[in-house]
Amino acid sequence: MSLLRGVGDFFALDIGTNSIRMIQLSGDVEKGWALEKFAYVPVDKKITMDDSEQGRRKLAETILGAKKQAGITTKNIAIGLPARKTYTAIIEVPNAPEKELAKTVKYEADQYIPMAVDDAKIDFAVLGVSPNDNTKAEILISSTDRAYAEERLEDIEMLGLNVIAQEPEPIAMVRALAQIGVE
Repeated sequence: MSLLRGVGDFFALDIGTNSIRMIQLSGDVEKGWALEKFAYVPVDKKITMDDSEQGRRKLAETILGAKKQAGITTKNIAIGLPARKTYTAIIEVPNAPEKELAKTVKYEADQYIPMAVDDAKIDFAVLGVSPNDNTKAEILISSTDRAYAEERLEDIEMLGLNVIAQEPEPIAMVRALAQIGVE
C-alpha cells in the first residue's frame, strides 16, 4: 500500500453484488501486514444494485453497520470500484517525462476506453519500458464512468468518511498480492 503511504490509518471497502467487505491492516511492505479489523456482511443483491435514493440510503446504513461491527474508527477509506464499472488496458506510447505522458495518455485514451474521454475518470501508471520497443513506455490505463465515480464518492463522503483512493478491484487485488510476494 505504498500508494497510500503517509495518509495514516485507513480501511478498504468492497461493495460486491451480494456482500459488503471491509478490512483494516497494519504494517507495511517491509515488515509485513497484520489483519487488524474486518467485516463481512451479506446483502440482498437488490440493495447493492439499486440506484434509487432509498436503495442508496439502505446501502449507506449497511456500510455504517459493518464499520461499527468491525470496530473500525478511522474515517479514511479506500474504495474498490467493481470490474463491471471499470475498463483497464495496457498501451504503448513514446517515452517522455511523466507530465508529457499524462497529456499523451489523455490524448490516446479515446482509442482504448469504451466511453468519451470527457465522460470518464482516467488514471494511469507507467509500467516501464516496452518489451517490444525500447523507445516506448508501457502504460496501464484505467477508466471508469465519471458520473458513477462521483456518485460513489458523494455517497461515501455523506457517511462522514474521507475517501483517499478509488481503485478498480482487479488492480487492487493484483497490487495486494504482489506486495506480499505472490506471483
